[in-house]
Amino acid sequence: MNDESSKKLSRRLVLRGLGGAAIGLPFLESVMTRKAFAQATAPQAKRFFVFFEHGGTISAATRTGAKYSGNGANNGFDGWAPLSAAEALQVGPIHQPLAAHTDQLLVLRGVDNMAVWKQAPYNGDHGWANAGALSLAKLTKIDADTIVSEGPSIDVVLQQRLQQRSPARFASIDLEVPAHNYGSPFYTAARQKKARDYNPRTAFNRIFAGVTSGGPPVPDPAAVRERALKKSVLDGTGEGLTVYKNQLSAQDKRTIDEHLTHIRSIETRLDAMQLPVAPSCMLPTVPNITGDWYSMPIQQTGPLMVDILIAAMRCGLTHVGTLEIGDFYALWLNPTFPAGYNIGHSLHHSANEVGKTGPQAARWQDWYDTILKNRQWRTGLLARLMDGLKATPEGDGTMLDNSLTLWTSEFSCGADHSVNDMGLMLAGKAGGYFRTGRHLNFNTKAMGQLQPLQYQTTASLHNVYTSILNAFGYPDTNFGDTNYYVQGPLPGLT
Repeated sequence: MNDESSKKLSRRLVLRGLGGAAIGLPFLESVMTRKAFAQATAPQAKRFFVFFEHGGTISAATRTGAKYSGNGANNGFDGWAPLSAAEALQVGPIHQPLAAHTDQLLVLRGVDNMAVWKQAPYNGDHGWANAGALSLAKLTKIDADTIVSEGPSIDVVLQQRLQQRSPARFASIDLEVPAHNYGSPFYTAARQKKARDYNPRTAFNRIFAGVTSGGPPVPDPAAVRERALKKSVLDGTGEGLTVYKNQLSAQDKRTIDEHLTHIRSIETRLDAMQLPVAPSCMLPTVPNITGDWYSMPIQQTGPLMVDILIAAMRCGLTHVGTLEIGDFYALWLNPTFPAGYNIGHSLHHSANEVGKTGPQAARWQDWYDTILKNRQWRTGLLARLMDGLKATPEGDGTMLDNSLTLWTSEFSCGADHSVNDMGLMLAGKAGGYFRTGRHLNFNTKAMGQLQPLQYQTTASLHNVYTSILNAFGYPDTNFGDTNYYVQGPLPGLT
């Protein structure tokens, strides 16, 4: 056998030993020199949450995005804004419950829901804004009270992909803090809304059926699978090379022997390497709560729902969790400003009456204190989630470091039903993909002002959701219906 034929044979053998993959001997050298448990070159998030609050936030954004000044009948104050216009985040009034996690937050301003803005007759309204808040899809009006999305929401797109990457018991866990709203933004597919649990005891029984609490620490299943895969590749390579080694020239035999020695060395290191420990699967204590959707004590059930999400992630039962927060009035917070029908959305509409020339101008402080405590209770739920994730070690950091939460609503200003200058926040470092601890305003008219009255932007939720997909390692260039999307990720997040 001449040298040329032996070279061709050795290349075919390597290809066969690697299961037919289109890689040659240089690939094996790269295996020998890289870290056995090296992650993908790009940082990547592991789990995704959506916290969706109905009704909007404390905002003065009109339907064009321009702001009320407060000198007229409208409130004129943006409570979503941080304390400074600078990029370094100083959390503002609404986000005070999250102050301990400032380094894990991205507060975004100057981003519109352009899919809804282009389709809704009045640039917003309840049915349209709810249906399109998370799907950015084509919207269809069924009747006067029913608007539906023709596509899945961002959480469903991710849960389907993550289930293919790393199957879990549940594709997603979807919970609710029930209160007044005008539809849901969560869609599994065209015109199909997601089912949700609103009673934490019912949710607990379903999710943790057959799951044992506690027990000794065990290796992370994902790390075990990764080690087995690497050993399988090495075993296949070694066997293929050994079988056909005698057909090669003396020089090629020496090369193969060196590679086999390298393979055995790598396998020894893999066997000796200490695998990361999976988080402890400790189940939360959930009391037996009775009642229907209308009578849930949400001041009690809201925190319990968060505890269920944390435990489900620690137990490896899912990669995606959502919490839909209805628009409640929060009587348990002792409000000093009344709301019609005791619903949260009436409180939003009162923003049109508490400005300097409004009929309730003298009660601005009461209105502000009432709606601020309402909104802070909601962000307190996110703080509870972040506390739990941060307290859970994972790899070289915590589960919070490897997670991503999207916080949004169907409106910015509930009084105007505005879908401009949305209240948006990303929480968690997404495995290091995002540069957090920052405030970004995409209003090109801001010019360094904290609460500018003028407004102009080209940034859309399309860009935000594309960035989220990218954070999980998916190279999408757009999200949503092709007739309405704005392409590309949101600049400046990474």
